[in-house]
Amino acid sequence: MQRLSYFWRALSLLALLLLGRFVAQAQSVGIGTAAPDASAALDVTTTTQGLLPPRLTAAQRDAIASPAAGLLVFHTDASQGIYYFTGVVWVNLVNGRIPDADGSTQPANGTVVSTLAGTAGTPGSTNIPGRFFGPTGVAADAAGTVYVADQDNHTIRIIQ
Repeated sequence: MQRLSYFWRALSLLALLLLGRFVAQAQSVGIGTAAPDASAALDVTTTTQGLLPPRLTAAQRDAIASPAAGLLVFHTDASQGIYYFTGVVWVNLVNGRIPDADGSTQPANGTVVSTLAGTAGTPGSTNIPGRFFGPTGVAADAAGTVYVADQDNHTIRIIQ
């Protein structure tokens, strides 16, 4: 009887050790590494390959139902590039520009007006690039980028 008790204790201890090992490993996943960094949910290690996000057209990207904030895709038409969803709009990761209905971040005249900060909504526009409602201040940096405080749209706009 005592041997059976030791057997069950040993089996229980072994099960706990194995279960604990699986739980600890589930916190970080590594590809190309046996020891993923503990601060990363996914650690990809390679010196010969890259990371390839989903490749979508503007229509396919816009058809994603309820995209999560931070979602990344590679936009394949119009203004190609990696775009992320802010929780409100898609933004080009490299230049910070918001694509138009055709997916382009480049207007016909070459000047780009985009929102740097704010929500661009009532009472002015619905974040239409180039449409201001109550601009109250203008500043420029050394690179020639112009910043406009668009008070009634509750935004700061960038003109590049």
